[in-house]
This record gives sequence, structure tokens and C-alpha cells, in this order.
Amino acid sequence: MIKYAVLIVCIAALVSCGRETGPDQMDSDLEKKSEIAQKAPDLKREKEKLMETDRLFSKVSEDKGFGEAFALFTAEEARIFQNKLMPIVGKETIVKFTRENVRGTITWEPYYVEMSSSGDLGYTLGKYQITVTSGSGKKGVSHGHYVTIWKKQPDGTWKLVFDSGIETPK
Repeated sequence: MIKYAVLIVCIAALVSCGRETGPDQMDSDLEKKSEIAQKAPDLKREKEKLMETDRLFSKVSEDKGFGEAFALFTAEEARIFQNKLMPIVGKETIVKFTRENVRGTITWEPYYVEMSSSGDLGYTLGKYQITVTSGSGKKGVSHGHYVTIWKKQPDGTWKLVFDSGIETPK
């Protein structure tokens, strides 16, 4: 029995070694927690900002064209994966490709956003629509779903770093 009492006292002494538990230490712990809370991003606000960015990206595509939208919203290190194509890598290559190869109007609407706990990386999921008018004036419409991965830039803006979509029935 005495062995157990000695063991408990030793464990308690080891646990308390090197730890201050007085008011000064508690104040210091509260200050550290407050600093961490102040540095933590407001994820709800950042998610809303990211959804707004994705919607603005679509609006620019509708108003100025797909290539111009990618010119404004793409990070230098971006990649695009499209069906039956090799990955398109780098902003300059992506903008050139979209300006030269995309015909018609592409619009989309995000319906889901998620973000890292650090608030500097996120993704949006959404639906897109492509409308193309042939030389004879006949309109063709296709639909699909997409995923875009976004990275927060040093200036606080969001730029896409990855984009891919799949065509689906309406």
C-alpha cells in the first residue's frame, strides 16, 4: 500500500515539474490563446468571399469571354484537366488555350464550397452550361459539373490553381 502512495506522489511531482500554475502562467496561457484566435481566419467569411469570386469569374466569362476570365482569375502555377486532353499547365498556356479553342458562352454557378482550416486553400463545386451557336444559327447547349481548387494570394484575392469538369445530362 505504501508503495502505491509513494508512486502516486512521484507521478504527481513529475507532472507538476517545470509547470507554473499560478495566476501569471494562466494569464500567459490566455494571451497565447487570444493571439491564436486573432490570427485564425474567419472561415465563414472566407467561404462567402470564395463563392463570390467564383460567381464573378463566371460573370466575367459571360461578359468578356472564357479566355479573359481565365486571364484574370488564374494563378501562375495553375493546371486544367479536360477530357481527352493532356493537362494544360501554367497561366500563360491556359489563357492561350482558352482564347484560341473555346467557342461560345460558358457560364456556371457554384453550389458548394469548402476550405482548409488555415483559410488559404479552398475548392468550389458547381454546374456549368456551354452555349455554342453554329454557322447556320443553330444553338447547341451542353451541361456539366466542375471542381475548382483556389489558393489565396498574398494580396488576399483568390486565384484558381486547378480546374476540371465533366459533361453530364442536364
